[in-house]
Amino acid sequence: MKLCQNCGQLVAEEIITCPSCGSEVVEGRRHIDDYWIEEILHEGYSSILCRGRKEGVEEPVMIRIFTPQSGVDEKIAERLKQELEELKKLPEDYFVKHLDIRRSSDGLWYRVSEWIDTENWGTLLSSGRLQ
Repeated sequence: MKLCQNCGQLVAEEIITCPSCGSEVVEGRRHIDDYWIEEILHEGYSSILCRGRKEGVEEPVMIRIFTPQSGVDEKIAERLKQELEELKKLPEDYFVKHLDIRRSSDGLWYRVSEWIDTENWGTLLSSGRLQ
């Protein structure tokens, strides 16, 4: 994911010209606050999924960065935080741990979750093992 330095628009890695203002977009985002982004897994309209690591920590995490188009604001973020608190009451063995919802230093909302190292659904379904 890249961020246009002129207008702040989030754009996909392969885009070199900002569709909003026409400025050249050179380097993609490599961190968000104290998390390093190691890999972009999916770029969608409302969010970008990344594998990352917190500085000084070895275990990877899943980072979902909500784009400005997602509509996430203070009110929605507060509701998401309350939902995360409820999820923390569920048995840890059966659910992904969602660690935090934050607003980055440059204003983007993001959620940090436990990283689960597994196959994606497409690979699993095409393998035939679920039949």
